[in-house]
Amino acid sequence: MNRGWAWRHAYPAAVMMAAVVALALVLVTGASADTSAKYATTGASDSSGGTLVWGYGSTSLSAAISANDTNNASASYSTTSKASSNGTSQYLTATNFGFAIPTGAVINGITVTVDRYSTFTSSVGGSGSVSDASVQLIRAGARVGTAKSGSVWSTTSTANDLGGGADTWGLSDLTPADINAANFGVSLQATISAASGSSGNAVSETAYVDYVQITVTYTPDSTGPTLSVTSPAGGASYTAAAAPSSFTGSVADNTNGVGLNANSTTFTLERASDGTFWNGTRWTSSTNLATTHSATTGGSSVTWTSSTSLPTWANQNEGTYNVVAKATDKNGNVTTASAISFTLDKTAPTVTLSSTTTDPTNTSPVPVSITFSESVTGFVVGDITVSGGSLGTLSGSGASYTV
Repeated sequence: MNRGWAWRHAYPAAVMMAAVVALALVLVTGASADTSAKYATTGASDSSGGTLVWGYGSTSLSAAISANDTNNASASYSTTSKASSNGTSQYLTATNFGFAIPTGAVINGITVTVDRYSTFTSSVGGSGSVSDASVQLIRAGARVGTAKSGSVWSTTSTANDLGGGADTWGLSDLTPADINAANFGVSLQATISAASGSSGNAVSETAYVDYVQITVTYTPDSTGPTLSVTSPAGGASYTAAAAPSSFTGSVADNTNGVGLNANSTTFTLERASDGTFWNGTRWTSSTNLATTHSATTGGSSVTWTSSTSLPTWANQNEGTYNVVAKATDKNGNVTTASAISFTLDKTAPTVTLSSTTTDPTNTSPVPVSITFSESVTGFVVGDITVSGGSLGTLSGSGASYTV
């Protein structure tokens, strides 16, 4: 600073604390679960493949495959040739299992259980057999995924499992909605073979299905939402006039989640000096404060805003305050974030000027040290007024500057 100086300083608000803030999400990983084995309640013989029709005796085809009983669906192939020949059944479709897998679950595998057997009818000898031509899942009424085939049927009633707890039949995108739908199920097509023991004499091989069951292995959605607090800013220092009049943040369920109900995010506001919490009117024990936000589906993000009256900051004690947000998704999964801390600072900093030169002096420039009582931000050369001289370059940071 050039000699012949006098000055005054218009100081900015002080930053008393630079808190380190971390937002940690509490996430729970769920174990897989199996549905109980459920029977198909709707059966049909689909003529789009094969010629041998599935019959059902004196009951309906749906009733024939829906319980472990004496009612069976059946399809037969007859021949008079001594040479082995075969026919292919129509698709026996089994649907409407009545699943209620929770939304957001991950499908790990599907086990299809078919209780089945075959019989050979002949008075002249010969032989017969039944094998799987195609067993395939049905989604949205259409056959999809990997078709399983080749397994030979027993001549006694046997429950045969296909697939498994880690087998999605080539369908990596199966969802709970797919499986819960009435038109989800399985189709079965059989190859029925026979040979007569005496040429010209008829023999027959018959395939029987007593029931069809499906068991689904899945991992329930147990991952909580992600959330943040954007106002107040973590580590910020506010004057009473600048402190937020409402708190805001963002929240979203996980990518595979079901979404959030409206206004399902809450937060707490703690006064660190005494560990009490704001309840909308006074400081007391821990209280969850309400927010407003819209409902979401899937992993869509939404902004939450506090709907509870916050303190009148001019009437509050200086010091650190902590904000903790918590969110719950539609499946009841909860995420609690780590505290966001901010400082309420209502006291302006003081400033001291000093120089290594004597007063008066003919030294030019005159070095001046500027020391604040605490760290400040936003202090610029324009905050200094000089009489009888001109300003040099301002340098420094925090609480110490020189000019």
